[in-house]
Amino acid sequence: MALRRFRPITRDLVFHLRGVPDESAAHAWGLADGDPLPVWVEASLDAWGIAGVYSRASEGPCFLLVTPGEALPLDHPMRRIPRTPGAAVLVAACVSDAARGSRGGRSASTGRTPSGHGLGTLPGRANQANQANQDADRTDQRDRFHSVTAGRQLTSFLAGRLHGCVPAIEAGGVEGGSPDLRVAPKPWLESLGFRLVDPLDAAPVSRMQLDLRQTVVSKDFGHRILGWVRGWSSDPAPEPCGAESRRTHRLDHAARH
Repeated sequence: MALRRFRPITRDLVFHLRGVPDESAAHAWGLADGDPLPVWVEASLDAWGIAGVYSRASEGPCFLLVTPGEALPLDHPMRRIPRTPGAAVLVAACVSDAARGSRGGRSASTGRTPSGHGLGTLPGRANQANQANQDADRTDQRDRFHSVTAGRQLTSFLAGRLHGCVPAIEAGGVEGGSPDLRVAPKPWLESLGFRLVDPLDAAPVSRMQLDLRQTVVSKDFGHRILGWVRGWSSDPAPEPCGAESRRTHRLDHAARH
């Protein structure tokens, strides 16, 4: 399995996301070469000091971009959907498959733990998790930009950065694959720990939510993230984002201007 090095997308590292995975897709969220820095990026940096997370890998681009709900681009699919106040919203998800070139068995493509439980799965939901894994397997085989294994790693890292800052991370889920990376297949999001907020909503884009208040237990959060990150990356564990760190980010930003 390839070793991924995770990075938070700070102001100094936004340039890594310019023009990827291609100019057309990057322009959809305002990060094509030559685009001015989008308002949503500024809002994310002001709020949390990061605009998402990414990893360096030879397989291709791998990143999750987030912003406060009120700062979403006007044409973003999630803009028309009610959102949890204070939640971080997924602007784009592009997660290339690190194991695609070296798969030797089923577990390499699913990222499934021996018990069949995914990251953040609560006790008593094994059947639902297994079904999500199976659906995600089929989606992953068709769509190289939504790897289950790498998606779980990045989601865990992002949750660590945003813990204490936001109540939840929300995303737009669609049936099947989609060429629009601003939304993602629902089975893939479910395999990462997201849940469908309103099962009766028949809209083309569904609201999916990863509730950090339930998925992460504050008292053992540090040890869980430390163990998880050490298992997949040589980088140090992420620092939870609290009120003091948010204040530091704002002061740093003000000092630059």
